[in-house]
Amino acid sequence: MRKMMVDELAQPVADPHTEVEMMYIADYLKSKGYSLEKLAELPAATAKALMEEASQFASLHLTEVEIGAAFVGAIHQDAPPKMVTAVSKAE
Repeated sequence: MRKMMVDELAQPVADPHTEVEMMYIADYLKSKGYSLEKLAELPAATAKALMEEASQFASLHLTEVEIGAAFVGAIHQDAPPKMVTAVSKAE
């Protein structure tokens, strides 16, 4: 039993944003009538385009969560929140 506990502790810690990001990606795909499993059945170009859109959707929502957390943290510390600026990428 002790060996099992050591093995569990040795597991790498996942990025805490990963699960939330995947939730937002799944929500976006669901809104378009797809799922992660159904993407494998689509042509590669279509699946790639959907995943790019889903990733952008997830990124925007994660940014909202981070800004909200920074704001709440600032309120509790009586300090102004750090401003987050978006950088657009020219295509």
